[in-house]
Amino acid sequence: MSFPPIETSELAARLVEIAGAKPAERSPDIGGPEIRRHDDLARAYLAWRGSRRGVAAVGVPGRIAAGYRAGAHMAPQNPVGTVRFEDYLLRS
Repeated sequence: MSFPPIETSELAARLVEIAGAKPAERSPDIGGPEIRRHDDLARAYLAWRGSRRGVAAVGVPGRIAAGYRAGAHMAPQNPVGTVRFEDYLLRS
């Protein structure tokens, strides 16, 4: 599965924009500036922590997981922010 991580302050800024805008029935879906596989994010986190643990990509069964695998939660057409996951970790 892949995810589009969004840095928290960039997400908060976008939510403030939405809250201050005219009422809308639905705001556009958003995603982060890059799409990353879950195992890649885990490796980046472990490297940041200085851990040498391995990461195993494990499949998850079910309809909800199938939706995630199909990218139903993604919004690559509407990225928010510029901070990459590793940059976020370095600032933490």
